[in-house]
Amino acid sequence: MNADAARTEARSLDRRWWVLIGIITVAAVLIRIYYVLKFRTDVTQNQLADGTIYETQAWGDGLVFSKQANLIADGDGLIAPLPFELVGVRQESADHPPLYTLYLTFWSLLGVRSEVGHMLVTTPLGALAAPAFGLLGRRLAGPAVGLVSALIGAFNPSIIPYPGFVLSEAVTIPLAALSAHAAYRTYDDPNLKNAAYLGGATGLAVLARAELAMYVPFVIIPLLLVVKRDRSWTQRLSMLAAAGVVCGALVLPWVGYNLNRFDEPVFMSIGLDYSLVQGNCDESYGYGDSNLLGSYWLGCMGEALEGTGLAHVDQSYGAAHLRETAFD
Repeated sequence: MNADAARTEARSLDRRWWVLIGIITVAAVLIRIYYVLKFRTDVTQNQLADGTIYETQAWGDGLVFSKQANLIADGDGLIAPLPFELVGVRQESADHPPLYTLYLTFWSLLGVRSEVGHMLVTTPLGALAAPAFGLLGRRLAGPAVGLVSALIGAFNPSIIPYPGFVLSEAVTIPLAALSAHAAYRTYDDPNLKNAAYLGGATGLAVLARAELAMYVPFVIIPLLLVVKRDRSWTQRLSMLAAAGVVCGALVLPWVGYNLNRFDEPVFMSIGLDYSLVQGNCDESYGYGDSNLLGSYWLGCMGEALEGTGLAHVDQSYGAAHLRETAFD
C-alpha cells in the first residue's frame, strides 16, 4: 500500500470512528432523558436548614442552579435564590463557579425555566462524557479502547443521574476528561497549540468545579516545566505562558468579579466552606441518633449560622465563619 492509499484508509477509519462516537453520544443523551422522565419528575417536600418545608423537584445545589439561572434571566443578577424568594433579601452569591449556571441561564432566556426543563437541557452536557472519554481512551491506547471508553462515559450508572439532579457534575466530568486528554496530547506533542488547548480545557473545567484548579499546580506546571526536559527552558516557559494566558483569560474575569463584590476575599466559590462545616460536625461523625457517619448534613450549616446574623448578609462573612467553625 502506497502512502496516499494509507492516508486515505486512515481518514476512512477515523470517519467511521467518529460516526460510532456520534451514535454512542446520541444513545447517551436518550438514556439520560429517559432517566429524567422516569425518575425525576415527582415533586418532593424537603426541609431547609431553618426548618422551612419546601416543595421542589430539584434539591440542594440543583435547586440553587435552577433558580439562580432564572433570576439572572430576569435581570436580578447572580444572587442567592432562597433568601431572595423567602425573605426578599438580595444576597450576592458565589455558591458555585459560573459555567453551568450561565448555561442554564441561556435556556431560561429561551423560556425553559422549570426544574425538569433544566434537567432535560442538561442531558446533552452529561452525554458529552461519551466523546470526552472516547478521546481520552483513544489517546491512551488506540481507537478500540476509545470506543470502549465512550461506552463507559455513555452508560456508566454512576454518572447518568447528574442531569436529573441539575448538578454541575454533568459538565464537569466531560471537561475533566477533556483536560486529561489535553495533558496527554501535550505530553506526546509539546507545542504552543497543545499547551493552549490544555490551558483552555482546564480553564473551562475550573469554571465548572473550583476543585479542578488543582490541575494547574499538579498537572500543568509539572508537565510543562519538569516532565518535558527535552525542551529548552525558553520552549518550556513559552508553553507554560500559552497555557496560563488561555486559562487565565477564562478564569480571571470571574475571580475579579468576586473580589469586587464581596467584602472578604472570595476567589472561585464558597462551596468549600459549606462542605467543610457540613462534613465536620457531630452528625457527620455519627454521634447521637445520626446515621450520617462519613457523610454530610445540611443542618450543620444551619446550626453554625444560627444566632450569628450572617445568613442573609454578605456571603463572604458567613463563609469565613463556617470555615472557622469547621476547624474549631
